[in-house]
Amino acid sequence: MILYLDETSKSRIRRLQEHDYEFNGKLIFDANGKINDIESRAGQEMAICDDYCVNFHTHPTNYTELYPDHPSAQDFKYIFNATCVQRSLIVHLIFTPKYIYVISFSCGIGILNYFLIYRTIDSIFNRLSESFDRSTEAFRVRYIEEMQNIGFDIKRHSYTSHIEIDTSKKPCFLIFKQVVIIFIFVIILA
Repeated sequence: MILYLDETSKSRIRRLQEHDYEFNGKLIFDANGKINDIESRAGQEMAICDDYCVNFHTHPTNYTELYPDHPSAQDFKYIFNATCVQRSLIVHLIFTPKYIYVISFSCGIGILNYFLIYRTIDSIFNRLSESFDRSTEAFRVRYIEEMQNIGFDIKRHSYTSHIEIDTSKKPCFLIFKQVVIIFIFVIILA
């Protein structure tokens, strides 16, 4: 299903960014892909979505203490965990002051990479933070490229863009299947 992020909804979420803290919530869509409702709350604990729902969070416009225009390493770890471990997420939106990120993860990585993904995310973020000024476009472009190289699907939009969100791509739960097969194999051998 294709979901459409309309201008009224974008404006409503932008107003949440006027606070000095993050908001999270969910966009609730109808069967035609149009937004029916937006639920939001202060804080970082994400709302769980069912059908016709996409969760999101905001980054506040605090350029003094933060680098709000890109997803954090913690954001990517959350998306991986919610998609591949909890299996409760297809796509996640991050509303930064300049951009709207639409991010998903396919979970089609091997079992060894599954255990290393958190370290890999931190390593990429730390290495790039040492090499680039995090407030620059050069950092954002390189960071997105490297996150895409490890399996994230990232689409970055401006607030004036027409935004369609494809929720038909269900994550491939290869990791989960591999863990089950190993578990069954261990039981058989025991």
